[in-house]
Amino acid sequence: MKVKSENLLEIGAMSGFLLPIIFAVMLSVAITLNPWFSFHKNALSDLGSLKVQTRYVFNSGLILMGILGIVFSLAAVRYFGSNMMHILTVAMAFLIAVGIFPEEYGKIHSIPAILFYLLSLTGIFYAGVILRKRGKQKLSLFSMIGSAGTFALMIATLGKSGLAVPEMIGAVFILSWIVVISHKMLKETKRKESNIKSYS
Repeated sequence: MKVKSENLLEIGAMSGFLLPIIFAVMLSVAITLNPWFSFHKNALSDLGSLKVQTRYVFNSGLILMGILGIVFSLAAVRYFGSNMMHILTVAMAFLIAVGIFPEEYGKIHSIPAILFYLLSLTGIFYAGVILRKRGKQKLSLFSMIGSAGTFALMIATLGKSGLAVPEMIGAVFILSWIVVISHKMLKETKRKESNIKSYS
């Protein structure tokens, strides 16, 4: 069954709005249950370690975020009118893998974690290129400079504190961008619905 463009954008936008909420709740609960956790000493994935009894909170949160992220990414493909935006779909699939395979799985965990960030930031940068062609300069700059700057900042903070710090820097920007684009999607959907009603 083919989903209407407006419906897909609306569902994708709602999924996008839910992502930072789930992230904040999941992380807050996981940290509260594990007071030993420190942003200056640990990686976020330590909260999902097989050694942690409450790992299901963090890992299930990542899996849920990945699923909602895929829904958002499919809407993003439609919104930006480019199959290249499936980069985000693949990124979100890797996020699910991070939740399924805790850090004890070694490269099976670390490679998807790295690729999640790399592909997400690449997809956002490419979205900025599309937005620039559409004449949306502010949003384009936010996407392009934001993704490049976030990547640079993540690299700059590696090894200077816990891995959680660069991970949080990347997560905050990616989620912020998703919320902004979700707002644009929803706004466009409402405008189209308004135009249809005015002509009917």
